[in-house]
Amino acid sequence: MNKLEILEDKIKKLQSQKILIENRDKAKNKKLLNKQKILLGGYMLNKLKKYDDEKINNFLLDVIETISEKRKNDIIAIELLEKINKDK
Repeated sequence: MNKLEILEDKIKKLQSQKILIENRDKAKNKKLLNKQKILLGGYMLNKLKKYDDEKINNFLLDVIETISEKRKNDIIAIELLEKINKDK
């Protein structure tokens, strides 16, 4: 092997290590984001228990207005919450 081939091999190894590290960081950040969402969701559910029906409906409508069309599943979940709240 000449020097060029040796250097190319080293570059390939370093690139694969870089990709591996980036993927670990992405997974770690995603895990942290999920934990934050769960904590925030728990807090909001406890907070909503203290609200009256009118205040809850206004809050949910405000949240729906902030959600983009790409996140239709979130809107469906909120509408189900409204339905459950009305059935109580």
